[in-house]
Parts: sequence; C-alpha cells; structure tokens
Amino acid sequence: MYPTREFVFDKLSPALSYLLGVYLGDGHIALDDKGEPQKFVLDTIDYEFANFTKQCAELKFGPLPDIKDYDKYFRFSFGSKPFCKWLVEVTFDKKKIPQYVTRTKPVLKRFLEGFLDSEGWVSQSKNVNSLGHHNYQVGFVNMALWVDEIAKLVQQFHVKLHSRRLCYTKDNKPFVMYTCNIKSFIRSGLQFHINRKQQRLEQYRKEYMTPSETIRLP
Repeated sequence: MYPTREFVFDKLSPALSYLLGVYLGDGHIALDDKGEPQKFVLDTIDYEFANFTKQCAELKFGPLPDIKDYDKYFRFSFGSKPFCKWLVEVTFDKKKIPQYVTRTKPVLKRFLEGFLDSEGWVSQSKNVNSLGHHNYQVGFVNMALWVDEIAKLVQQFHVKLHSRRLCYTKDNKPFVMYTCNIKSFIRSGLQFHINRKQQRLEQYRKEYMTPSETIRLP
C-alpha cells in the first residue's frame, strides 16, 4: 500500500499547472490493484527535472518522498488518489488540455514549461561554422492531437514557429514535431528546468544575440 494524500482543487496555481504540463508529457499515473488511479510518477534521465517537479508538488502537498536513482534514470513519485483522479478527469486521460491553464500568464507559462521539460528539445551541432559558432534548434514533439493547441499557446508568448512536420517512430506511430525561432523563444521568457537544454539556449544567446535582443517581450 502506498500512502495517499488529500487533494481538493480550489484554484490552479503555477506550481499545480506545471504538474499538469508534466503529466501531459512524461508523467503518468500508476494504478492500484483495482485499476484505480493511485500514484503520480515521473521517470526522467534528468535529475533537475525530477527535482523541480518535486518542488512544485511539495508546494501543494508538503514534504514528499525522495527522488530515487535507478542508475539509468531518476524516478519521482507520490501517492494521492484524489490528485491522480483529478489529473485523469480534467485531461480526459491525456486527451485534452484543460481550458483554465490559460486564465493567467504565470499559470500558462508554468504549464507550458512542464510540457516543454517533457517534450521539448534543444539541439546543438558538434561542428562549428566559419565564425566558430554552433548551429542550434529548439522545438517540441508529441503524438497527441492537442499538440497543435500547444503551438498556439506557445505563440501567446511571441514565440515564432518555423515548421510543423508529421513524423513517424520506428514502429510507424505518427507524431508531430514543431521547430521554433530560437531568438523569439529566448525572448519569450519560457525556460527549461533541465540544465542541458537551458544551457544550450544560454550558449546560443552568447554566440548569436546582442544584449538588446535578449530583452524579454511582455
């Protein structure tokens, strides 16, 4: 038996919104023996992602179990049947984005960051160009139909989208990949809570952007 924690939804705070974003990305719900939602689980190769998720959850639930190190990945999990049922219900089991994540800018920002920490990516080329700079790309992917809604929400932070591509996994499952204009992404104020991703954005900023270009848009 896992300990459960009480949960009553009153308002959507930025921290709770972040957990929603994580759930729609890499997070999942573990079921009990009766098939009922029981435990929130995040498995990730990035400790800081697990730790930031834990910090957000503790703002709502208080002290929670330590993050477990399984050598190849980290796991953050905690039991709360009411919370898990709420996640499943408000997202229709990951089939929709709750409308109230858009009510305020701070709430929407954290929701998107939770999703992007899960499904966002920042690439950096190994080779450099004639100026000694790397090439970079930033974007996000997902298999769900609502990924196009994510694109529209990201644009509310003045992020310019370069492309939308329909791709396929090795076992022929379709997913959508968006790529973003990196300068507009950096100026948007959206950020990753995963060091390796955020550090690449910071490196891009140093290589390609002037101080005036880094001023965040309102």
